[in-house]
Amino acid sequence: VNAVAKPLGRSKADRQIKVVTLTRENATVELWSYGARIQSIQFVSGRKKWDIVKSPSDPRSKQSVAGASIGRVANRIRGGQFELKGKKYQLEQNEGVNHIHGGSKGLQFQNWQLAELRPDQAMARFYLNQTEDIDGYPGRMEVTCTYWLLDDGLRVEYRAQSSHDTLFAPTLHTYFNLSGDRSVAKHQLQIHTPFFQLLDADGLPKGRPKSMKGWNDLSKPTAISRIMTGPRKDTLDICFMSDGSGRDLERCTLTGPNGLELKVNSTMPSLQVYTSTDLKHDGLRPMSGIALEAQYPPDSVNRILLNRVALWAGEARREVIEYKWKTSDH
Repeated sequence: VNAVAKPLGRSKADRQIKVVTLTRENATVELWSYGARIQSIQFVSGRKKWDIVKSPSDPRSKQSVAGASIGRVANRIRGGQFELKGKKYQLEQNEGVNHIHGGSKGLQFQNWQLAELRPDQAMARFYLNQTEDIDGYPGRMEVTCTYWLLDDGLRVEYRAQSSHDTLFAPTLHTYFNLSGDRSVAKHQLQIHTPFFQLLDADGLPKGRPKSMKGWNDLSKPTAISRIMTGPRKDTLDICFMSDGSGRDLERCTLTGPNGLELKVNSTMPSLQVYTSTDLKHDGLRPMSGIALEAQYPPDSVNRILLNRVALWAGEARREVIEYKWKTSDH
């Protein structure tokens, strides 16, 4: 068990970025302070070492969100507008007229401080002080992102508090590929939430969440290639939702053709599933990975989940995402 940190490189810019390696007996995770991101997850199964994360070699060059902590609010806010306690706010419109992923100065594009390293726990904690003049959200928000490498997975915990009423609804935008194949088409996805949210052409919610059935019923393991048909043949971008009770934290299971299995659990009620035949914007090859983003549904602040995504002044919020893996030899 260990946790070590080193600078990314020798240049002035590279020296600012810390690369953290967490290790346990059969697993190694590489994290970057830039975006408090997961750069790789490697573990041994049988006689082979698998790296189950797809990331560009340098995510800065593409402004890639691959593997990064996203926020203050992941996904889209309609018109970049919201209201808190009667006060209206306008955010950057960085996707057409809408706001996505906290904007062009979101958490994913900030170099976080490495605040704590615990080798005996294979733990690393990153800290960021995100202010209104950086990203346009109200308030000075202090946020930590803590990673623990477990015997059978990776636990990620976000904690945030703010000087003023603001929003906080993060995600991790990690692309997974369990088999190392060029495409995840042969991977199987099983969703453990009962509802899905119809989205319009802008990726914003249409109507109320619906029960999973027919084309959208992924309650049994289904090949990605079977899901990506018709209008979805080029891009898979669906939001699945739990019942919001908080009793069940399981969101999905991804299984590779090699038998490796990855479960995603979270305190956050929805799961955005995303892959595309064009991932150039994130510095990746077509369909080379699938993002399983535990988060709050798109535009939650303008819908019934306002109180869940609001971070009230002086209060603290905690959100957890957990990845659990199972190898074919277990």
